[in-house]
Amino acid sequence: MAIAKLGFAEIAEGGTYTPEAGADFLVFSGAGESSFSSRQIVGMTFGGVTCTQAVYASLNNSVKGGLWYIKAADIPAGTSTLVVDWDGQIHSPFIGGVYSLSGVNQTTPIADTDFGVDITNGVLDLSLVSTVGSAILAGGMSVNDNWRFSEGNTNTASDSAFAVDADRINAVSHRSSQISSLSTQAAAETVGLRWFNVASTGAVNGYAVVIAATAAPVGPDYTQRKGSTFDAAHGLGTITTATLGGNAIQINTTGAGTVNLTDTSGITTSGEYPLVLGDGTGTETYTVQLNVVGVETLNLNQDGTDIANVSDLSVRLTKGAGTGGDLIDSVLTGQSTTAGNLGPVYVSDETVSPDDVINIAFNSPTNNVSGAPNVTVSLL
Repeated sequence: MAIAKLGFAEIAEGGTYTPEAGADFLVFSGAGESSFSSRQIVGMTFGGVTCTQAVYASLNNSVKGGLWYIKAADIPAGTSTLVVDWDGQIHSPFIGGVYSLSGVNQTTPIADTDFGVDITNGVLDLSLVSTVGSAILAGGMSVNDNWRFSEGNTNTASDSAFAVDADRINAVSHRSSQISSLSTQAAAETVGLRWFNVASTGAVNGYAVVIAATAAPVGPDYTQRKGSTFDAAHGLGTITTATLGGNAIQINTTGAGTVNLTDTSGITTSGEYPLVLGDGTGTETYTVQLNVVGVETLNLNQDGTDIANVSDLSVRLTKGAGTGGDLIDSVLTGQSTTAGNLGPVYVSDETVSPDDVINIAFNSPTNNVSGAPNVTVSLL
């Protein structure tokens, strides 16, 4: 699985935010400042929910900041207010940003952290180890407006570039910046934070965190019936291509982190098949257990004689023995027999399971033949 970045917004203490739909992890990244080393951020709440601190960087008598988070079970509904606790000390406000993420490991969300303080040359390299599907979030902060955050990069051939999500300045000229990246590799990373110094004094701080993705499930990612419609989660942009077992399938709707698909692959044998999603830039591959349920072949006869070479059969499938059950699928028209055999007949209705009995009523107006045998479906 991979983490998806559903949204980002700038936020300051006392500000409000509405988590994105589908988010299972909120991250608050930023900094504030106070005049003494004893004046620290001692806590943070959002909508009354206590945030957990992942990393904290404090520079003596100056800027203090880091990263805090809330897991899925505690994310408050609707719009909530961010409250930063400075233990009653005088300070300038915390400013930063908030991320709505999905696909985050709820048991061990923080895979690695690093930070640096009192950097006077504007160059800070932070060492981390990314995990497959992880998110790397970093922040830079300075007490002087002249330390202008200019870039974030990695010195190790990362498979995803960093985005500068915000570079903010408050009323007393301290700066707070947030950057992010999504990674599909497990590798040592050097996150390089860079500032542009315009005849500035003082120093800068920075921090970075690897947020782990939900562990890949044992077995297939999805179990679906042939011909069914389903939602697939992903960490890409807008999905433009989707194949199942190498065959193109139908894309119905696509949004942030989720795409709705219908199996139109034409696969006729049950098994595990690769689902490959693409957004025109990259791809992600998942596994689908596709179950093909139906009747491989059905002999049709009337009065003991095979109904051979009929090409205009109308076929109606209903649940249970006899013709009075609920309709399973749309009526099939224009069906043909070969040497008295019809098939295969597939059942996409997921309420019908292998070994269930269904009724297959058939009729050919041209040849004046009809019947309604009961059959047992199986996994093909």
